[in-house]
Amino acid sequence: SQGGKYVPFISAELGKALKLKLESSTSLQSIVRNLTGGSTTNIFAQFNQQNNIAQQNSISIEEARQIVLESQRVLDKPEEIFIKLKNYEVKKGKQRMKKVLHISKYYFPFSGGTEQIARDVVLSLKDSCEQKVIAFNDGKEDKIDFVDDIEIIKCGCFAKISAQSLSISYRKQLHKVIEEFNPDIVIFHYPNPFVASFLLKELKNRDIKLVVYWHLDIIRQKFLRVLFNGQNRKLLERADKVIATSPNYIEGSKWLQSVKEKCVVVPNCINVERMELSAEIKERAEKIRKENKGKTICVAVGRHTEYKGFTYLIKASKLLDDSFRVFITGKGELTDSLQKEAEGDSKVIFTGRIDDVELKALIYASDIFCFPSITKNEAFGLPRR
Repeated sequence: SQGGKYVPFISAELGKALKLKLESSTSLQSIVRNLTGGSTTNIFAQFNQQNNIAQQNSISIEEARQIVLESQRVLDKPEEIFIKLKNYEVKKGKQRMKKVLHISKYYFPFSGGTEQIARDVVLSLKDSCEQKVIAFNDGKEDKIDFVDDIEIIKCGCFAKISAQSLSISYRKQLHKVIEEFNPDIVIFHYPNPFVASFLLKELKNRDIKLVVYWHLDIIRQKFLRVLFNGQNRKLLERADKVIATSPNYIEGSKWLQSVKEKCVVVPNCINVERMELSAEIKERAEKIRKENKGKTICVAVGRHTEYKGFTYLIKASKLLDDSFRVFITGKGELTDSLQKEAEGDSKVIFTGRIDDVELKALIYASDIFCFPSITKNEAFGLPRR
């Protein structure tokens, strides 16, 4: 004690008090070490920051009392220990786990190729990084989900313009997660121009690494393509690394050509475990074959949007004889017009959205998989699950 101040450390007396509280001979430092596998702790650093304590190696009696009381409260509730350790920036070994914030347009269970890739990236980093995801919700309300034990912040979407989701709360939620989570790395799945504008502002004057996962160029929406030229330049200039899905896409994209030295190719992959066939799937596939005995079964999978090219598949179907069956899964903004175009052609069957069992069974039962995409918006075909 010096002038009414106390150096913050875990004293022998405090250790004894905690031993009695825990009814064991384990000190608080030992608990922290055992939980984190490390040898160093800094449980006071964030406390000092949050309570505006002067940058000195001493605290008041009242401040010390608060720390002891908080420690005792946490120790009464073991399930809160991990949360509090994170809040107090406890070290894990010599270096804490990196924090990664993923920004995806939507996220699982929403179905889509980009969403599947985003989830695969999260799963691949699960054991080595602390992670959070922020995305749009497919409803109007904000919500918090947990997928694969990872927190997913979903921002309510009130409208879509040219396939771009719009949200009133997104800017606030993005600021909050960056401020509180304080990520070391942001992985941004492009295109997502509405969010890119907020992200660039948030990253200004912050020492956060930015990885842009460039799924595709904006091709179809000509107005958006011109409108966001400046934003694309700033985004790629700010990026530390840019992930492309193939060498050909780097060569064929004027944007990726401009930052070729930053580009890394990570091919889209399929988790083969998701394609395993259960007895239920095989049984359903056999039933589909029997229902279409003597027919050549064709299957097309995807959202009903222009670049998927389903209109050309329907036109091609009209040139075939009745020995074919063409199943088109999914829904989208063009569903009604595609169904109208297929009127009178009994070979074309729209299944709507179907679950994993039905989708796998349909693909397993098929003779031909149809992939009629027509633009670079389809950077690389990928099963949704």
